[in-house]
Amino acid sequence: LKFLIDLTIVVYTASIFAIFILTIVFIFRNYNQTLYKQQAYLTHTLPVPVWQLQLVKVLSALVWMVLTFLVTLLSVWLMMLCSDIDVFGELLRAIQTIWNEIPFHFEVLLSLLWSVLELIEAISLIYFVINLVHTVYIQQYRTVIGIMTSVVLLFAESAFNNWLNGLFANSSLSMSAVIII
Repeated sequence: LKFLIDLTIVVYTASIFAIFILTIVFIFRNYNQTLYKQQAYLTHTLPVPVWQLQLVKVLSALVWMVLTFLVTLLSVWLMMLCSDIDVFGELLRAIQTIWNEIPFHFEVLLSLLWSVLELIEAISLIYFVINLVHTVYIQQYRTVIGIMTSVVLLFAESAFNNWLNGLFANSSLSMSAVIII
């Protein structure tokens, strides 16, 4: 019986990861098809500027990611309700205790905002790479060039973030203060 329970947990966890991966693949595949495949004819006949198309694509991807996250949380909550253990009550008490221990609730909200901005930035980066490989200058090896460009951009971003963190580590300003400014 323990083996069956462990197997169920492994399958459930794998299915959650698969849902997130399939959501990401669906988002970027849809972006590519509606802007660069047969459906692009319909998309580009809309009387809107390109930046509005890009903005709507980023916002819809963000909505899909948030909805996937919420559905996953709902499934975990339902799974907790079906179990005999009062995990949900304990989880709520733990969250309340942690919330009461935090001196500045503004930092938690700022952290949530930062996470949403990071998600928007990641989506925009992938969209940029898709747009870049569909320029007239890149006719062959689009997938390889896209992967290499993504790796280089992620490395450059990481190096810049490390430099920026090092710059503010010795000063009296924190990254939270810089973000607010």
